[in-house]
Amino acid sequence: MANGRRFDICTPRPNRSASAQQGQIWWFKIGSAFENDRGMIIGELHATAIPIEGQIKIGIFPQDDSRSSGPAKASSSGGKGKSAKSDDNDEIPF
Repeated sequence: MANGRRFDICTPRPNRSASAQQGQIWWFKIGSAFENDRGMIIGELHATAIPIEGQIKIGIFPQDDSRSSGPAKASSSGGKGKSAKSDDNDEIPF
């Protein structure tokens, strides 16, 4: 049984947009985790992290209920920021 502490499992991806600062990364949520009654953190991945330079990295952050489904911005220092807001009025049909 979970004791209420929940986490987001994220993987860093380089931000390759023209306006991105060098070294800026995006954290994409790829799963969820929770702490059980014994203090163990149990994770469930919904996607697979893609290796960067032969390494797969993930970050486990306290769950952020205010985040939408978009990516979270972060600096190369590893801090996780708020995500971009999703636009429900776009042309994508789903």
